[in-house]
Amino acid sequence: MVIRDHAAVGTGAAVEALSPIAQARAAEDRLAQTRQAQESNARVAELSKNINDLNKLQSAGATASAPAGATPADGGGSGGGEGDVRFIGNLLPRACLTCVTGGSITSQANQVAGAARNNEFSALANVTAPGVGASLDVGKYFRNPSDLLPKQNSDKASDTVRLLFGTNRQPSSDTKGSMRNTFTSTRGDVAFGYVDVSVPPTHVVGAIERPSIWKLQISDDPTLHMVIRGISLVQSNQFANLINQYRGPKSGKPTILFVHGYNVSFDDAALRTAQIAYDLRMDSVPAFFSWASRAGVADYTVDENTALQSIPDFKKFLRAFATNSTDRIFLIAHSMGSRIVSQALTEMISTESQVVSKVTQLVLAAPDLDAVVFKEQIVPAFRKQNIPVTLYASSKDKTLQASSKIHGCCRAGLGGSNIVISEGLESVDATAIDTGFLSHSYFAETRPLLTDLNLLLAQGMRAASRPLLGGKPVGNPTYYYFRQ
Repeated sequence: MVIRDHAAVGTGAAVEALSPIAQARAAEDRLAQTRQAQESNARVAELSKNINDLNKLQSAGATASAPAGATPADGGGSGGGEGDVRFIGNLLPRACLTCVTGGSITSQANQVAGAARNNEFSALANVTAPGVGASLDVGKYFRNPSDLLPKQNSDKASDTVRLLFGTNRQPSSDTKGSMRNTFTSTRGDVAFGYVDVSVPPTHVVGAIERPSIWKLQISDDPTLHMVIRGISLVQSNQFANLINQYRGPKSGKPTILFVHGYNVSFDDAALRTAQIAYDLRMDSVPAFFSWASRAGVADYTVDENTALQSIPDFKKFLRAFATNSTDRIFLIAHSMGSRIVSQALTEMISTESQVVSKVTQLVLAAPDLDAVVFKEQIVPAFRKQNIPVTLYASSKDKTLQASSKIHGCCRAGLGGSNIVISEGLESVDATAIDTGFLSHSYFAETRPLLTDLNLLLAQGMRAASRPLLGGKPVGNPTYYYFRQ
């Protein structure tokens, strides 16, 4: 008996029943299958090795399992469940990290083995670190402010957002790295400059599109991803000219100034600011202050100290805008960045009231502040200065839940029954909004929040007039919530 269906060959009895020719064919099939499996395993092993090599190229980009007591990511990074958690920071910025849980990176490679067997993943066999060997567009050189206006991208499909920035991070000396190595996590002198970020035509409101290993994407594609196109430093005495040129001859544009929270790199901050500015669709001067966060999940307490040290540096940056004809500053602070902003403004109220008066809107999104201190000390100081303050809070915020356990007290950014209510403060409970896993960056990632923020900043509408909100009288004053 001759078995012609090679797929049925597998047991010793079946093999013995084959003719010599059929046995030879079956042996060839088995050899071919073995070689295919070996090649597939080799691709998977090489992929795993390349990913590990990439992780070694950027120490701040890969984070092993967070130790006990560490809080979840603050900068929009993915959180994980139980077991080993590793961030593949070299393939995509921390703001959009792919998180692998329950095993090593090899387990992730195994998930894409099917694609490798079909040669669909062959490009990854020669993967290299993004940008390695390319010339760096930042370093420590300075550009003339006359080169301010954005230029048309070579790929006409994407838009460019130009952001002004201040940072107290030291510039990176690694000229071999990619654009995400332009600034370190070490605190240095305050530097000023601008950064260009391209936004793809496929951009989704609230998203920061970055390469995804799950989509077999390794390098930046401006037609699909938000991409940092260039970073330029200018001398501090030229920054005023930079502001005025950006604002235009009529000098009527407000400044939207964003201060990020914990676990955020410079590039994370740039991408997030560009996304906010692009999605708000306001005629404004977008800017951000990037303090020297370590950009690591386990570095929460280190970031707390750095945030305190960064208060004088932020004052210098705010002063630069307030003293250069900017009549309206819309200040948005997220998470731990709220500590820097709140403390700086509180100190400047008594000594530099002319600077603080330029802050016409203050938005504290998920502030990682002690709720009692915020209500009893910070809000009254703002109220005396007539600074309009909007608080966005959520009871689903896992990052602030962890922070509350660390500090033994609830945080000002927690909503629900714990929401802070005070005269002179418009508190908005965002608990009802469908957010991500950590529910911490909802202010910038969800359409209802961005719409509400646009109505506040662009239209100047107070909470009682904004259509997405409902009011809940709790004595006096009232707090607000998003209608479902």
